Amino acid sequence: MRARQGSQAPAPVPVQVPVPVAVPAPAPVPVHQGPEAPVQTPAPAPAPVAVPVPAPVPAPAPAPAPVPVPVAVPVPAPAPAPVPGAPIIVQPKMKRSEAQRRGRLKLQNIL
Repeated sequence: MRARQGSQAPAPVPVQVPVPVAVPAPAPVPVHQGPEAPVQTPAPAPAPVAVPVPAPVPAPAPAPAPVPVPVAVPVPAPAPAPVPGAPIIVQPKMKRSEAQRRGRLKLQNIL
């Protein structure tokens, strides 16, 4: 078989990639140090700026524990001794039993 003419692709042309060339840094220019050269004094370092440090704030003192105040407890007065011959008075605060309210029992005044 015969190859057809013009069907072959042309050979690729090598592309040249530019290589970066390191450029040497310029040499420092020497300072003339002759007798007529002015004396170079180094610049004074800037004074450090004093930064105010806040003083630690003391924690608030804990509140003292409340001191219990003695409360006067009312002491009931002793019941007066029964006077012989005086009727026994039933105080209105006292509740009577159900039987007494219905009249089955009578309150007896014992002399």
